[in-house]
Amino acid sequence: MRICVTGATGFIGSRMAVYFIEQGHDVVVLALTNNEHEIDNQKMLKDKGVEVVIGDVTQVSKIQSCVKGVDWVFHLAAAQHEAG
Repeated sequence: MRICVTGATGFIGSRMAVYFIEQGHDVVVLALTNNEHEIDNQKMLKDKGVEVVIGDVTQVSKIQSCVKGVDWVFHLAAAQHEAG
């Protein structure tokens, strides 16, 4: 199964993406790298074989490329950094 996870450089999304990879699924993520934790999670995801697309959910072309051919989308993107 092909799965897309948004917000996957965050804590929950990165663990979800790794879980799906470990279960044998093909995973693509849409995520940002706004801080060192997200950068570290991006590297970890790539090292585990996850396809990482850097962008946000307001970028239509990024969304289109991520959801092409996917069976499931898990939308975990959030505007937490803007909250202060």
